[in-house]
Amino acid sequence: MSSSAVKAAFEKQIVVLPIDIIVPQKEITTGHRNGDFYKQLTASLKHIGLIEPLVVYPRGPGDCLLLEGHVRLEILNSMGVREAKCLLSTDDEAYTQATRKSGFL
Repeated sequence: MSSSAVKAAFEKQIVVLPIDIIVPQKEITTGHRNGDFYKQLTASLKHIGLIEPLVVYPRGPGDCLLLEGHVRLEILNSMGVREAKCLLSTDDEAYTQATRKSGFL
């Protein structure tokens, strides 16, 4: 067994970032937009706000790759929201358990 420390996958603090610097990896289809999940999430974001932060990987100044939260990002954009809470990933790994289950990256 190695005694080296495990590297944290995320920064400890949630940050607020401008939505226009977040680059999605996937496009949300019309089928997704017409689905129940999209409608429920839209209603939740309108009434409660963003609960689960977007997960992004900062690639450079003013450039963050979206790892998780594509539907949330699209809905926030459609609502005219300009900033969102984000969790910063320390790795650009886009494949997680959550994306595997939902089918969204």
